[in-house]
Amino acid sequence: MRSVVTPRHLFLGVFFLGTAFLVSLVPVGGGDTWWYLATGRFIAETGGVPAGDPFSFTAPGAPWVNPEWLTNLFFFLVYRAGGFEALFALKVLLTGMLLGLAFFRLRKRCASDGGALLGVTLLALGISGYIDIRAQLFTFLLTLLAYFVLETSRPFFLQVLGIAAITALWANLHGGFALMFLWGGMHFVAACFPGPSPVGKSSPGRALILLGAAFGGSLLTPYGLSLYHNTLPYLLMLLGALVGSAQWALPQTLEWISPLRTDVPGFTTPLFWIALGFLAWRLVLRRHEFSRFDLLRGMALGGMALASRRFIPLFFLAAGDLFAPGTSDEAAPAKAPRAFPAAGWGLLALLLLFLGVRAVPDFRSSLTRGFFYHTTIQEAFPDAACNFLRAQGLSGRIFNDYNWGGFLLWQLFPPSTVFVDGRIQTVYPPEILLERQALEAGQNWEEICRRRNVEIMVLSPHLEGHLVRLANASGNWRILFEDARSVVLIRRDLEKNMTP
Repeated sequence: MRSVVTPRHLFLGVFFLGTAFLVSLVPVGGGDTWWYLATGRFIAETGGVPAGDPFSFTAPGAPWVNPEWLTNLFFFLVYRAGGFEALFALKVLLTGMLLGLAFFRLRKRCASDGGALLGVTLLALGISGYIDIRAQLFTFLLTLLAYFVLETSRPFFLQVLGIAAITALWANLHGGFALMFLWGGMHFVAACFPGPSPVGKSSPGRALILLGAAFGGSLLTPYGLSLYHNTLPYLLMLLGALVGSAQWALPQTLEWISPLRTDVPGFTTPLFWIALGFLAWRLVLRRHEFSRFDLLRGMALGGMALASRRFIPLFFLAAGDLFAPGTSDEAAPAKAPRAFPAAGWGLLALLLLFLGVRAVPDFRSSLTRGFFYHTTIQEAFPDAACNFLRAQGLSGRIFNDYNWGGFLLWQLFPPSTVFVDGRIQTVYPPEILLERQALEAGQNWEEICRRRNVEIMVLSPHLEGHLVRLANASGNWRILFEDARSVVLIRRDLEKNMTP
């Protein structure tokens, strides 16, 4: 039977994409998008996935297990086909898909489309400011797909194949594939105790088979079992966020810091605290409405979001259906649609109006500068410094601002290599981060530069101004370029290599 596209389907599609567009206009200034593109270009040009680091001079050839290689290649191919604006369009499309999946999960609990749409709009507000052109988008998307498969009542062999396929794709898109084992483990625990389960035929044996299918799917990568070497740094980072370790938690990387750290601004939203409190109230006082799987994932996602700001958008998207009234028992009869109250439609209209009005400045800026340029805060990166280095024919071993590493790789590799970039948790040894912090503070900077054979510095005058002054006053370095955004210094013994 051929499916028919109804006015309802068209309305929902426009709603999801329109809301996703408004959410995607919020600028997010992470630097990982740039090393994604540099890696994708490297893979496209060489025809292979690098097993060792080609980009840095502090960890050259170090084993690099990159579960995001397929995302890197995909983003680069999208860029090559349609430019940077195509990447922004991709972000809107993926965000729209996320909101669509969230709607269908909410709709299972709500008795009307209006209630589910109101929930989706609140979720959109919650994730606003976190949506970047990064591999996390695929983790959000595949988490929701994994939920559908884990909770399906379809034949078990299809469930097994679905979990294996999702994990195989996930393990090549993002290191967050490890979450599949968390969701599968919760499914196993939920099946071990009496009471309502996500699916009537759920059992510990079936849950173990699904976990085995996930493990088998995860091996379908260029790395095989070596992929699991990459999970330890992520666990250490999460542990560091919990215990406050300066070495593990990467304190200058805001997304890994707990939202409980009120002394560090950014990457938080008041809506998170409201949602967390409301969910805690529901899980305690309305727990009869939830399956054991629901209870476990609600507690886990809340705890993860409290440990690290990185997990706040996952909390909204993956636990969003738990905010809605109703039961998750799929054996219950389907709810008959009922009218959504006028007050609910009014609140929905007000929220959409708020999203639209808030987006006006970002939309105007995007029309002038470009959507990708504005939303990635490209003016914060050293465009002019890179142009200067290319014009002068200068290349070498660059000490750089942490957030600029990926951008420098995109602009200057090859032949230049960087001190550090956003792959700190998967490539670089822990001492590199500590050395970078020491250099930024001007501590032992000459000894570190000599030992690492640093040839060029590309620094922020705002964040590394102290090091700029020390190097310039030492007599061994000279400022070649300076603007409001960046400063380029070169070792004096290398000036002879400059293009006249």
